[in-house]
Amino acid sequence: MYSGRAYLDLYTLQSFQSSLTVLTQKLIGVATLFPLEDQFTVRLAGDGKGHIAVTGHVFEEAAYGSCLKYEFGIAKHIYRAYFHQ
Repeated sequence: MYSGRAYLDLYTLQSFQSSLTVLTQKLIGVATLFPLEDQFTVRLAGDGKGHIAVTGHVFEEAAYGSCLKYEFGIAKHIYRAYFHQ
């Protein structure tokens, strides 16, 4: 279980939400959550055909220590159901 803390400013969250809105509507494009200190990242990329690729990483401490890198895919019906809530 991750128990670290990360700083997210309002601009970063608003930018991510705006990108997610476009991605949800068009299923093409990229939405990235990238805090300044690089503690973690989340990147969702839509190919326009209904496939969403999710990639990113989580550091134990800000930009150092153990790092978990991940990637997986989401089908459009699951993505839309989750992000329309």
